[in-house]
Amino acid sequence: MKYIKTYDNFKPIKNNLEKPFKIKKNIDTSIRYLRKGVKSLRRRLDDQKMGTKDKENRSKMNKNKNSKIQKLKELTYKQLKQNEYIRTHPVKENVENSEKDLISILSSPDFKPEDIVNYIGLEEKEYEIDFNTEYNYETHRYESNYDKDGVKILLKTITLEDLMDIEHSVIAYFLQFTGYNDYEFYVDDDELNYLGHYLPDELIEKIKKLSILFNTGIDIEENKYNQIEAIPKLFEYLGLKDKLDDFKSEIAMENERAIEKSAIAEIKKLPFELDYKYGGDFDIELYFDYEKLIEYIKKNDIKAKTIKDVLENIYNADEFTFENEYERASEFMGDFKDLIRSVENVVDEYLDSPEEIFPKAIAIDNLELLQNNMELADFENIYEVYIKYNRKMKNLFQIAKEYNGEILKWFSSDKFEELINNRSEKEIANYRDFIFKEDTEKYNL
Repeated sequence: MKYIKTYDNFKPIKNNLEKPFKIKKNIDTSIRYLRKGVKSLRRRLDDQKMGTKDKENRSKMNKNKNSKIQKLKELTYKQLKQNEYIRTHPVKENVENSEKDLISILSSPDFKPEDIVNYIGLEEKEYEIDFNTEYNYETHRYESNYDKDGVKILLKTITLEDLMDIEHSVIAYFLQFTGYNDYEFYVDDDELNYLGHYLPDELIEKIKKLSILFNTGIDIEENKYNQIEAIPKLFEYLGLKDKLDDFKSEIAMENERAIEKSAIAEIKKLPFELDYKYGGDFDIELYFDYEKLIEYIKKNDIKAKTIKDVLENIYNADEFTFENEYERASEFMGDFKDLIRSVENVVDEYLDSPEEIFPKAIAIDNLELLQNNMELADFENIYEVYIKYNRKMKNLFQIAKEYNGEILKWFSSDKFEELINNRSEKEIANYRDFIFKEDTEKYNL
């Protein structure tokens, strides 16, 4: 017969699996930036007209807004916990390190560079020490030559990410900004509605003059913060949509530069130099300079007996997220000088030479623009235009013929003939050549 033993005084073993609380620096700045982003997106969603073609962009904006709101909730909750944690866990200064801690080990005159293998703290298969090897002509063997000032450790990115308690693949995301990269910041058309936010007041005034010069009826407000659609609407009306695409590129590049700077700034805060490792079982390398490592441990009051302990207590680990472009990049945003210069060059070009706008007007068949500004048009001039990617030299009549729209019909009308007969002899001659060719082609002469 079998008996089952019972234990009256049995108590389950309790394991405290809760990770130590990590202080997130600059949490107030992150919260302010997220609030600003949510407010901006809400305003843009309210301003945006609900057309069919807007649904996809509206969906993306709404998804982005919800993501920011969720992140804001998480950060606000963490801020409350952090404030309570700081209140109940005051920082202890001038804490003396144990004789066996990493600072004492690295600072000891008895420390030998090769001894570092005893203080890595990782499983043997998780890392590799990269040291120089030199050929010893006395022993006829290659021997390890350890760096007395530091150590280079090879890891897999996933190992470092697990130690830092961050998302997988985020290290590769950050490292891409340390060299040539093809990262692109997406700017949708809705962002152009806020183009005036980037421009100085004096340039807004120039744009206002451009609108008045061409009798567009588009009101460019003096207060640049009230610009909703007016500026891009003006450029589209004038046939300058390709210039708007250039402006979007400038906005994207300014954001890309800021994101790159913010990513590099976070990498530089790490207590090691971080780089790619090409070939082999490991894909990244971490170089620890001992002096800098000791300084980092002291500054951040880390209780470390091994390098692993340091990696598990990186003070800015929370900043390594895919949300970097929303949370940190704003601190590194430039003054959009390239965008301002690009916009100003376009505005100056057509303020100085308004006749140059009419090939653009014909290309988009803006008959109203031409009719309202006949006195500015030059029917004598020969323009360089690109039609179906082919470079051509033509006057306005010839350009209109290429596009065959409402403007071409108007050129053939009696009303236009009355207007052109009051122009220069050369312009009248060009008109007669145009009409003669039209008649010739019409009657197959």
